[in-house]
Formats: sequence, structure tokens, C-alpha cells
Amino acid sequence: MNDVKVKNQTLIEYLSYSFLLSILIAAAMGIFINRALTNYLIKSHIQLYSFIIEKILSNDSEVKKILSDKNVVFKNQDHQMTNLFFFNDTISRAELWDNNGDILWSSEKNIIGKNFYKNKVFQEALTGKTAYDISVEKDDKNTGKTRRVKTFKLYIPLLGANNVIGVIKLYEENSTLTNVIKFSNRVIWVTIGSCFAVYYMLLFSTFSKSNKKNNEILEKLIKTQDATILALAHEAELRDNSTGKHLIRTAKYVEILAKELKKRRNDVSKSFVDNIIKAAPLHDIGKVGIPDRILLKPAKLSAEEFSLVKKHCDMGAGTLKMAKEKLGYESFLDIAIEVTLNHHEKWDGTGYPRGLKGEEIPISGRIMAMADVYDALRSRRVYKNNLSHEEALRIILSEKGISFDPDLVEIFLEKNKVFENLSIELSDIASEKLATEIDMTTYEKISQAELIEIR
Repeated sequence: MNDVKVKNQTLIEYLSYSFLLSILIAAAMGIFINRALTNYLIKSHIQLYSFIIEKILSNDSEVKKILSDKNVVFKNQDHQMTNLFFFNDTISRAELWDNNGDILWSSEKNIIGKNFYKNKVFQEALTGKTAYDISVEKDDKNTGKTRRVKTFKLYIPLLGANNVIGVIKLYEENSTLTNVIKFSNRVIWVTIGSCFAVYYMLLFSTFSKSNKKNNEILEKLIKTQDATILALAHEAELRDNSTGKHLIRTAKYVEILAKELKKRRNDVSKSFVDNIIKAAPLHDIGKVGIPDRILLKPAKLSAEEFSLVKKHCDMGAGTLKMAKEKLGYESFLDIAIEVTLNHHEKWDGTGYPRGLKGEEIPISGRIMAMADVYDALRSRRVYKNNLSHEEALRIILSEKGISFDPDLVEIFLEKNKVFENLSIELSDIASEKLATEIDMTTYEKISQAELIEIR
């Protein structure tokens, strides 16, 4: 199930990144289209005004007369000039400049005679190209305050025989062009936003369905994997324990110990807890290589026989290492190898197969050792009777710092009632029947040390 959660998290991250990327693409498209359309509308507007001015001036020589002879007095023609340039009700102001930047006529009389040769937009108009500028502020003569008004300023060149002889400057406020641009921008953003919403909803729906289907498949694979693990582990247990409840119980005990340890130690992660629970049933898989005459011997093992039993740790770990190499990537098998190899190591260094001591023993092996011993003490085997929970508790407490990690013993002590309840709830009926059929006279001869040395 942890893999499914990871899969869901991956989907959430993917959809989040795709959402942000889609917004960036939509924003870039909106900006690009808006700018392109705005430029197109402005150029069309400029061409229209240039065409109108050209047509007006083709039938009127007054402007060219003023430009050719600056001494011409045209005050009497002021009304005529006003009618000439204010051909549109959106034009708020008009000026006539010569090619030196001097203002020869203006609807604003106070600037007539002033020079603006350094005006960059005027310089551009002198090249014969209609230029423009846009400002968004204007001083209000009535209130003396500055108000935000979008003003469109056109610099329309007047062409002589071979060069530009002057420039007509027109001011538009709240023009139809401005309104058209605003409306077009809104339409573009609404259209792009709507398309983005529909696109993302389709993307979200598609990937959600795909993720749901993949999760169902993954969940089935995980369940199949867990069932296969349990079946393979049970195959090894069948020979000396007759039922697989030992595997279920030890996995539960491991879960209790690992989860409590996680609360107390920062180096124990959730993935470690999930993996050790899954790996626990494999701890004795190496027993398949131990002869029946040893595993099923209803008496104390000889030194030679016990040396053969010790090999099941290396054999189990070796088998799992082969499986890991086949995978080629990290999996729960890394923890399973640690558990299988180290679950008979002891805190004081007297365990096997390598005689590791204290913190040298991987935490996974220390957890498995305690879970395995408690279940063995509470269960009947062919060579011993089962002990009460109180007796098992006493033995484990006496082995604190000897066989078991002191921290884990403390956790066991704190949670011992949970252990007891699980051992009763998941009691092994088949094992009970088997034990009643064998001669238990050897039980009294088994010491505490030998009880700890489970097969």
C-alpha cells in the first residue's frame, strides 16, 4: 500500500507541475497574441489616419503654404486649421511642426513657436514613417490634478517633393482604438483561460483514470507479492512448525517494535518500518537447506547438529541476495537480507553467524530477534513445551543487554500486553495438537539459554 501512496504522490506532483507549466504556456500565448493583435490594430489605425491626412491635404494647400513660408500670418485661418485637423471627435489636440521641430500651429496656443527637435518620436517621423506614442496621464486644467487618461499621439509626416517638410501631431483620448484593444485583450484572455480550463480538466480526468487503474493493478501486484512471500516463507516453516501463523505473529510483533522505535529515533523511517514488516516472514527461509533429522529432532541438538542449523542464516541471505541481483534496484529485499542474516545475533556478541555485538547488529536484525524469540517461547515445538506470557516476559527481561537490545526490551515491556493479546488471538492450533502427540519428557532438561537458542 505504501507503493500506491507513492504512486498517488507522483500523480499529484505531475499534475501540479503540468498545471504550472500549462499556466505559463497559456500566459505566454496570451501575452504574445495580445501584443501581436495590439500592434496590428495600432498599425492599421496609423495607416488609416495617414490615409485621411493625405486625402485632406491633397485638397488643401494652406498647410503646405505655412510650411514653405513661415512668415505667413495664419491667425485668420485658425478656424480653418481647426476644422482641417479635428476631423474626428476623439481628437483632443492637433499641432503642425516643421522639419526643424518648431511648432508652427497648435490648438494649444501657448506652445506655438516652441522647438521639440530632440523628441525621439518626431525624429522617427522625419524618416517618412508615421510614428506614435502612448501616455496614460494628463493634467486636468479644472482641478489642477493629474488624471489617468490614455492618450494616443500620432506623428504623421508631410512629404514634399523629395523629403519630409513637416509633421502633423494628433492627440487622441479614449479613442475607438483603445476600446477595441481593451475588448480584444479581454476576449483573448477569456478564450485562452476557457481553453486552458477545458484542457486541464481533460488532462486531469485522463490521468486520474489512468492512475486509478494503475493503482488497482499495483495493489493486486503488491497483494500477489505479499501472498507469494508468505507462501515461500511458510514452505520453510512447514517442516518444523506445521502452520504459517508463526510468520503472521512475528510480523505483527515486528510491526509493534518498529513503529514504537520510529517514535523514539529519527533514523528509523516509515519506509524502513514498511519494509521490515514485509521482510519479517522471510527470516527463516534458509531452513529449507537444513535436514529434517535436525529440524524435527524431538530432543536437544548436538554441537555438530547445531552448527548445521546456524548455516540457515547465510543460506537464506544468499538466496535473497540472488533475488536482489535479478531485480537490479533497491527494494524491501535489502532489509530482508539483513533480517535473515542477523536475527540470531546477540547484543553481547555471542550470537551467530558472525558474532556481531551491540550497534554492529543492524537494527532490523535486533527487532527480528526479539519478535522471533518471544514467539518461540510462547509456542510449542517438537523439542519443547510452550511457556506462559509471564514466563516469556521474565526471560526476555533477564536477557536485556545480553541477548537483546536494551531499548527494544523497554519497548517490549511497555507493549507486553499487546504482545500477549496477539499471541492468544493468533494462537497456533495445529502446533498445539502436534505438541500433545509427542513425548515432552525432554522439556525439563532444556535450560533458559537453550530456550533462547531457538532453531
